[in-house]
Amino acid sequence: MRTLILITMTALLAFTTACDDDDANNTSNTNNTSNVNNTSNVNNTSNLGYCGDSLVKGDEECDDGNFQSGDGCSSTCTLEYQCGDGVAEFTEACDIEDFRAQTCVSRGYLQGELYCDDTCTLDDASCTDDATGLDILAWYKLDSLSGQEYNTATSTNLCIPHSLNEGAGAIIRQYPAVIGSGIFFDGSFDLRGFMDCGPGYNGMEQLTVEAWVEVGTYPLDLAMIVSSVASYDATGLAFYMGLNGDFKLEAAVGDWDNVAVSSSNIITREWHHVAFTYDGTEIRIYVDAELDSTTPHAVGAVPTLDSASSRVYVASNYLQNMAETEHFYTGGLDELKIWSTARTAEEICADAGGLFSDDTCHFSFF
Repeated sequence: MRTLILITMTALLAFTTACDDDDANNTSNTNNTSNVNNTSNVNNTSNLGYCGDSLVKGDEECDDGNFQSGDGCSSTCTLEYQCGDGVAEFTEACDIEDFRAQTCVSRGYLQGELYCDDTCTLDDASCTDDATGLDILAWYKLDSLSGQEYNTATSTNLCIPHSLNEGAGAIIRQYPAVIGSGIFFDGSFDLRGFMDCGPGYNGMEQLTVEAWVEVGTYPLDLAMIVSSVASYDATGLAFYMGLNGDFKLEAAVGDWDNVAVSSSNIITREWHHVAFTYDGTEIRIYVDAELDSTTPHAVGAVPTLDSASSRVYVASNYLQNMAETEHFYTGGLDELKIWSTARTAEEICADAGGLFSDDTCHFSFF
């Protein structure tokens, strides 16, 4: 029996020694692709990348998935562009007359021309806020941090912020907007933020009112964006522009009952440029600088209001020396402009910061 056990143990020892000898050549350690040559570690292209894999990695400036040059990305994955070829691309802010659809207005000015220097850098030194020679009555940038909002077009009609309940958050400054910053007005029952902008605008032969809006919530009846009124009687309205409970833009001149309404809905939580013009015979409504609807409206000149009682209110309405409690606007507001002329579609596009071509307004913001 002892001899059998000894033979068995000797066999096991020999087998174990043979297994240990496998350490030197075991592919699970030295040559195992899961360790040394594993493409997920050492040679993994998902970490290092290579030119032509459509992934910009390492020192690559671009990678369009091919090895061709002359298509914007070279065969060595470097950007290909040339300042002065008239096409603004890649890191160029502009190129000759290509300003990437930017204008002086889109950069926060009232008017002027942009230029592009020989390094394809944008030059806005000729842009200006000067309203000399323009038929503009009001331009409220709505980006002031002071307690007042100035009329940048003239020295009249300074706006004073208010809220009926004087609650914090009724008016939020530096609200992110399309052109710089704007103001968010909370027109809810417990806050009701608005601005009083002084005596009413009235008596003009023609009129244009425009603004950028980001509607927060719609009212049950009518939320005023801007109004110039003295009372609800037949002689108490100069004009208003607002939003009704059907998600439409609404405007009127001198008549509370004969109003113009947009055919398009103004979508909430999106910035839209809204405007209306009045030429003495009809009201034209524009949404995003495109003509939306035309409504006959022959009331002659914009009615003259009693200067002692008339007011201009932003984000609310005015009635008998107090803010109308049911017509507050909730949402963002920016670049409110009032003109004493009926602007054309091309002019409205420019006022909104767009470029007009092929009867269409093109924006750089979207």
